[in-house]
Amino acid sequence: MNSSLELFGNTIFKKYFIATLLIAIFILAGMLSNYMDYFLYILLLISGWVAFKQGFKIMPKEIKVFNVLGVTFFVLITFSIVFNQNFHLLFAYRYEIFKILLFLPLLTLLLLYANFEEQAIWKIVVLGGLFTVYLSVYLLMYPTDRSTGILEIPITRGNLGMLFGMLSLVAFFGLQDKRWKVVALIVFFSGVLLSLLSGSRGGWLSLVLGVAIIIIVNRKLNRVAFLISVFLAVFVISLAVLFWEYIPIAERLNLVLHDITAYFNGDAQTSVGYRLEMWKASFMSCLDNPLWGAGFYQFDKYYALYASQNIVIESRPGGWGHAHSDYFTFLGEMGSVGLISMLSILLYPAFLFLKRIKNSVYVTDTYIPLAGLILVESIMEFMMTDETLTEKFIFIVYIIFVVLFLTHKPCYRRHSLQGGA
Repeated sequence: MNSSLELFGNTIFKKYFIATLLIAIFILAGMLSNYMDYFLYILLLISGWVAFKQGFKIMPKEIKVFNVLGVTFFVLITFSIVFNQNFHLLFAYRYEIFKILLFLPLLTLLLLYANFEEQAIWKIVVLGGLFTVYLSVYLLMYPTDRSTGILEIPITRGNLGMLFGMLSLVAFFGLQDKRWKVVALIVFFSGVLLSLLSGSRGGWLSLVLGVAIIIIVNRKLNRVAFLISVFLAVFVISLAVLFWEYIPIAERLNLVLHDITAYFNGDAQTSVGYRLEMWKASFMSCLDNPLWGAGFYQFDKYYALYASQNIVIESRPGGWGHAHSDYFTFLGEMGSVGLISMLSILLYPAFLFLKRIKNSVYVTDTYIPLAGLILVESIMEFMMTDETLTEKFIFIVYIIFVVLFLTHKPCYRRHSLQGGA
């Protein structure tokens, strides 16, 4: 069976079309534009056509497991809604986000057939991250306060910037063309800058850990790549020191220390204090309902219950909506079962990527799984302090990227794609 898009005429143009759809989805996600949905629908329609024509026999076992984990997670969410008779939530925005998991096998099949080469994947990553250049330059020219203008949703925007920045840094090492390497570096620096300008503290830890992982891997792979990665790390630190008074790192970190001190002095009405109260409520909900939690999208309900018992402080008018940490959101709403299922769609791909890095024979086989590992690491960092998988744009980007990296041909036996044993 031919691994390329036979049903589309087996032309390079068709691969370009799929790549263009992916790039458009990434750019529109970075711009937080709902127009992203239209391109996603087109991609899924094409995926369905591929599945109808070719079937699912070519899917490698490891990728089948990931698909099963993703669909299972969606089924558990649906079960939570039905079991608690909250049928109106079947039409809620947060539930709509996870419906892409139903189409995960179709998306996987399409990217298996597209069979993008490594260099094509890096170009998709870099071009998809070009939104960071526009947004970071715009914020430099027109400084904007948090929660206003294009920083109306600062954490999501900043985290997406950091995510594409880190993936572009890996792309820099994977790309062969020097001109594309320059573009990858531009996206890396602009992505980091966008995160800094947005004040998204969760992304900064991702930068530190991500760069550390890249340095460690490069040290084992290639001396030149190792020295370049160390130089880039020192260069970024030097820039941060040089422009320290112009970027909000110190201000945001001092605010964290102030909020923690205030919390333990009895004042919970701060950014960190509110989060700690939300996490406490979610933990209490899990204690009361250890297996299944209080029910999907029931955070405000159980928070109000514990507030009425003076366990946590009163919520803001209209409620919080979520626990400002996906770990605690799923722990409180869906219990230990839901939390484990959610973690499975992160940790299982991470395991596969680590396995691939460990077993790589050639340097060129290492950077795609390294990008996958950085992807999962970044998402798990973002999840610590705000909604991430429960945020549409980040979740869509994560699902597409993880499938794109998993279906890259060195990540499984090539003859599996050709129907071999």
